[in-house]
Amino acid sequence: MKILHVISSLDPARGGPITCVMSLAAAQAYMGCTVQLASYRDATWPTDGQSRSIPYFDQVSLSGVSADGVIERLFAWQASKMLHDLIKTNDVIHLHGVWDPILLQAGRIARQAGKPYVITSHGALNTWSLAQKRLKKQLILALFVRRQLNNCAFIHALNTMEAECISALRLNCPTRILPNGIFPEEFANLPPQGTLENRYPQLHGRRYILFLGRLHLVKGLDYLAEAFAQVASEAKDLDLVVVGPDEGAQKEFEQRISSHSLQGRVHLLGPLYGSDKYAALRDAVCLVQPSRQEGFSMAITEALAYGIPVVISESCYFPEVAENNAGEVVRLNADELAQAILRIATDPERRTRMSIAGQELVLTHYTWHSVAADFVREYRGVITHTGV
Repeated sequence: MKILHVISSLDPARGGPITCVMSLAAAQAYMGCTVQLASYRDATWPTDGQSRSIPYFDQVSLSGVSADGVIERLFAWQASKMLHDLIKTNDVIHLHGVWDPILLQAGRIARQAGKPYVITSHGALNTWSLAQKRLKKQLILALFVRRQLNNCAFIHALNTMEAECISALRLNCPTRILPNGIFPEEFANLPPQGTLENRYPQLHGRRYILFLGRLHLVKGLDYLAEAFAQVASEAKDLDLVVVGPDEGAQKEFEQRISSHSLQGRVHLLGPLYGSDKYAALRDAVCLVQPSRQEGFSMAITEALAYGIPVVISESCYFPEVAENNAGEVVRLNADELAQAILRIATDPERRTRMSIAGQELVLTHYTWHSVAADFVREYRGVITHTGV
């Protein structure tokens, strides 16, 4: 089977969807499929070293075109030239995202060529996301995107909540629910204990809870700041490490931390990738994810695979965490977040039980090998139906 994945960017600073696309493509290539990945090429285009940080990604063929200029970003004309040749040589086209012109062009070309395409929205069609810049999105949805969605073979949702949001749009296409995953191979040779504090001496001898993700309003950093203020007053040996690129929420977060005089106990390390990210996970007491909305969080999944308990909001839509005793799921409330963090931080035996349960949960249900196989089965059904 020949598969083409299309996404607007491979910049890792844009969050979990980039890792998901590259990992899914790599797992499908490992299965024996011929896999290509098309994107805009920029300064973050994967180098050989970056490619190797994802197992089997060296088996994926990359195609890229420059994104220089406002005209290209608006109309994707240069990208469409590249996509014409790629789409006609593949059996199924998998589009990642909803709004980007390069994706709209890919869908248009696929329709003209009679090629089936599927869409992963990566949370773009969730209620919270659609409410941001609402009028602009409603206009684009009506003019361009609805046709794209109605004509796809299926829309991929990450969980039942996302599927319900998509259903509310009354589209003329089916929905399939499939999770994200991890590569167990990535967790075979992890950084040794103490790697992070060797790089950041301010962490020497300090226990810490970890936030891992984009510094964006949706991630709930305002709730995290207020929760940590309560935690810090009761657990004097516990710091907060924040890892991720700023996407507009850092300034307010720092102001909240300063208002509680906690600058010395909160460490903003910026974005970390690959082994550096795993080093941050390695010594964390727990991961805290107080998001207003998540599809299927890679940070949560990676923490569980690493054996790190998690404290997450109900809006992360990962109830399996509580059901399997791998962490705590609480309402999006600073008091509840703080108390959950303290329960885990002060009970080493409970952390051990959660660590074992989290690893078992992920390795049993959420690996890229099984997710990739499920997608290939869905693709085969699509190809058979369309007769391509």
